[in-house]
Amino acid sequence: MQLTQSYWENYLSEIGLPEMPLQSADLVPYDPEEINVLYSNMDSVFGEFLKFCERKYMKELVQASFKASDLDAMAAGICPHNASIMLKVPLEYGGDIDPSNMYVVQKNPFQFVFAHFQMLQISEFNKEISNNTDTIIMPQTIFAPAPHGMVFVPALGTLAGSGGQSQGGKASQLGAQTEQGKITDLKQIIQKKLNTVIAAAIAAAAKKKKSKGK
Repeated sequence: MQLTQSYWENYLSEIGLPEMPLQSADLVPYDPEEINVLYSNMDSVFGEFLKFCERKYMKELVQASFKASDLDAMAAGICPHNASIMLKVPLEYGGDIDPSNMYVVQKNPFQFVFAHFQMLQISEFNKEISNNTDTIIMPQTIFAPAPHGMVFVPALGTLAGSGGQSQGGKASQLGAQTEQGKITDLKQIIQKKLNTVIAAAIAAAAKKKKSKGK
């Protein structure tokens, strides 16, 4: 069995997601401790992303079956119980904690489906190489669901907020440029918060290590 992009595209089609684009991503050298710090602190920046999506993509959030109470929570920077923010490309494969690599999705069923899809690729790869050890080997390449936007709308089979340039004349182009400027501002806010959180986490880890050495 060849675990190619076509194989995984067929898999998504079979489970009812034929329009979901896949992006191949290669494993990059990474520090496991640093990756763990990033993953464990991602929630600290999700609030800003949710507030942005609620302001810009309310219509799409409603189309994705989020309720008024969910939108109120997002406006306050709180993630509703049936919402999740996912990274299109995992950190281990070169993805960033960045608005262009993030999207809001219904937790049940789609977040579970996409998370399972990633784990299935890792599992099938380890079967293919006959890995009989207790250590999981990460495949060199994975195929990540990579929609071109920030809100997954299942009924449309696509996402809203692609950031692509409209072809509707100067007014539309100006609107696209304004939106891109707001996304850039959001990137800066997220990066600033993330840097603060990571610095605090590193300092706390160093303090803990130092106290153990006494």
